[in-house]
Amino acid sequence: MDMQALGAESIGRIIDAGSVRSLFQPIVHLDSGDPVAFEALSRGPEGSGLEHPDLLFGAAAEAGRLGELDRTCARSAIEAAHG
Repeated sequence: MDMQALGAESIGRIIDAGSVRSLFQPIVHLDSGDPVAFEALSRGPEGSGLEHPDLLFGAAAEAGRLGELDRTCARSAIEAAHG
């Protein structure tokens, strides 16, 4: 199996299982240092070949599943924020 097919298979499993992780980065007011919002950052499963966002989103784009990954990331962020 070539690397592109392997990436497509891996991204398919991640999307189908909803196994995207969400991390939250604070956005702070520069004068006070107080947090005013949080940015949700998406990551693939820890320790996987698609853990880093550039690889995760690149694999989804190559597999034609970028929209599905975007929806999976949004669901993950909403669930984590409410969790």
